[in-house]
Amino acid sequence: MLHITWSGIAAGNYFITAKATDNSNAVTTSTVVNVVVIVPLPTCLPASASGDDGNVAINVLDNNLNTRWSANGDGQYIQFCLENAQDVSGVQIAFYSGNLRQSKFDVQISTNGTMWMNVLTNVSSSGTSLSLEQFTFATQSAKYVRIVGHGNTVNTWNSYTEVKILTSTVTPPLNIAPTVSIISPANNASYNAPASVSISATASDVDGTVSKVEFYNGAILLGIDATSPYTYTWSGVAVGTYSITAKATDNAGATKTSAAVTVKVNTIVVNDLCAGIASYVENYGYVPGSKVKNAGKQYQCKPYPYSGWCNGAAWAYGPGTGAYWTDAWTLVGTCTSGARSTSINDVATVNETLISNSPNPFTSSTSIELVVAEAGEVSVLVYDKTGRVIGSIVEGYLSAGNHTYTFDATHLKADMYIVKMNTNNQVITRKIVKSE
Repeated sequence: MLHITWSGIAAGNYFITAKATDNSNAVTTSTVVNVVVIVPLPTCLPASASGDDGNVAINVLDNNLNTRWSANGDGQYIQFCLENAQDVSGVQIAFYSGNLRQSKFDVQISTNGTMWMNVLTNVSSSGTSLSLEQFTFATQSAKYVRIVGHGNTVNTWNSYTEVKILTSTVTPPLNIAPTVSIISPANNASYNAPASVSISATASDVDGTVSKVEFYNGAILLGIDATSPYTYTWSGVAVGTYSITAKATDNAGATKTSAAVTVKVNTIVVNDLCAGIASYVENYGYVPGSKVKNAGKQYQCKPYPYSGWCNGAAWAYGPGTGAYWTDAWTLVGTCTSGARSTSINDVATVNETLISNSPNPFTSSTSIELVVAEAGEVSVLVYDKTGRVIGSIVEGYLSAGNHTYTFDATHLKADMYIVKMNTNNQVITRKIVKSE
C-alpha cells in the first residue's frame, strides 16, 4: 500500500483522485474523493490581544483602574469573546493617562472571529478623564468585539485600564450629572458702570470628571473654563440688572446649571456741591464770609482782619493755589462728592489734609483748624525755630473731617513757630507767628 501526506492545506473544497501506472504504462484512475478543509473557530478567550508589554489583556476585566493592557504601535488590538452571539450596542473604555491625552481607535465586531466589520472608526477619547467613557453604535449581533488602537496625541502607545462591552444583558450605568454653583459674586451684588464682574464657580462629578464650565448672562454665553478653579471676568458691563448662571458638563455629556445670581450695575453720577457758588476772581472785593470755588474746591473768606488778603494777588492768596492762601481763606470742601451710584445718596467728603490757623499773626492764642482726609492716627506738634517741641495740639486717633483746637501761646515769646502734622501717609507744616 502506498500513501502520501498533504500538509498545509488551506480552507476549501477539494476533489482527490489516485492514478496508477503499471510496467506496461497502462493507467487506471480511481474514483473521486471529495475533501472539505475548514478553518477551526478561534478559542473563545474573554480577552486577548495582538501583543502587550507585560500588561496583559485580561487586566481590563478586573474592575481595577490601577491595572491595564498596553501595546505600542498603530494597529495593535485587544479582543473580547462573548459566551455566545449577542446584541452589542457599544463599549465603555477607561484610558491610561486619559486625563492627559486623547487616544484614537476603531471598534470592530465579528460573529465568527475571522470576518470583521467596522462599527466605529477613528474615534477619540475625551482627553480629560480617567473614568470609563462610553462609545455607542447601532445595535449589531456579534460574539467578538475588537478595539484597534491608533496611538494617542502624545505617542503611539495603546493602553486601556478597563473595558466593558455593552450588550442586551449589560445595561450601562446611569450617569449622574455634575454639581455646580456660583461662589462669586454674591446674589444681588452691586457694581458701578462700566463694571468688571469676576465670576467664580465650583463644580464636581461623583462618577466621572467635569469637562467644562460655561458662564451665561441669561441665555448669552459669556465664556468657558475647562480647568478648576472655574472663573471668568466679564468686563465693560453696562448699566442694568443681569442674571448669571454657570453650566457644568461632565465627561459623559451630562449637564447641570447652577442657581442664578443677580448682579446690578448702576449709573455713575457726580454731584456738583458748588452749584450756585461763583468762581474765584482776583481782587474781586471779597468780604468776610464770601464763598468762592476754585480748582474743584469751595472756600470761605476769613473774618477781619484776614479778609483783606482775600482780595490780594492771586499768586499769593488765590484760594487753594496761592502761596499763602490759608492766611485768607478757609477750605469748606470739595465741589463733588466723587463717583457714586444712583442708588447711593452721599454728601461731600474731605479729600485733602490741610492745616490753617486764625488769627495769624496772633498775640496770645490762635485757633488751629485741621482737615483730615482719612481717619487714623494723627500727631500735631508745635516746634520752635531750633526744632525743639514746645507744644502739642493733638496726638491720637481722629476721624475724617474738620477738627478745631485752640493753641495757647501766652507763655511763649514773640516769634515764628512751626506746626507739624503727621498722618499715616502725609506730613504737613504750617508757619504761625506770635506778635507782641
